[in-house]
Amino acid sequence: MSWSIRTLFGIGLTSTCPMAESSRIYFETTRDVFKLQPPPTETKQFQQVSRTVAVYDLGRLLDEGVTNIVASYNKPTVFGIIPKPDLHAARYVTGHGQEKGGIVTKIVNNSPKPLTIVFLDVIPWYLRCYLHSLTIKNSRGRTLEPLRTEFLPGRARQRPYMLELVGLTSPNMVQVLQNFLQLGSQASGQERDEDIDQLRKVAPEMARVPS
Repeated sequence: MSWSIRTLFGIGLTSTCPMAESSRIYFETTRDVFKLQPPPTETKQFQQVSRTVAVYDLGRLLDEGVTNIVASYNKPTVFGIIPKPDLHAARYVTGHGQEKGGIVTKIVNNSPKPLTIVFLDVIPWYLRCYLHSLTIKNSRGRTLEPLRTEFLPGRARQRPYMLELVGLTSPNMVQVLQNFLQLGSQASGQERDEDIDQLRKVAPEMARVPS
């Protein structure tokens, strides 16, 4: 198994940055699990963090007619059982028809300790959200209150709704956020029908553990 600049980005090396004094490409090779072709221009050792980095001078590569860098693994790659992440989230759309429904987000903390998380959700303007309908419950049915709530209402055809929550997740616990909404209630006619069809394109939410 191998990969290259062209297979990753769909295009090879074409030009250097016209605004920079130099253009370089860096590959971390600390584990020495793959071989690079052509060989790097130089190799740097970072003793403080125990890292090895292969450095390519892009200008020199292009002068030599090289338009791609290929990495080939030294041994066959075997994918084993991947453990579950400590924190993951999934979102579902509830309800039926084209008028009323809801967005349900399930956050799972698989770690043995509580985690403080930041939850960010961006919802299109044509899905009218109601902050007062937001509820947060754990898997035991207990209602929870976030440590902090930031809500920016959407504006028709100008900006989406933005919801940011800071909360504490208990260990080995599932939390469910439910926010009711109306679909396409701010649009009408043909525009409304087109907006309804865009529901499948709603962007995913993001949950992270602040450092």
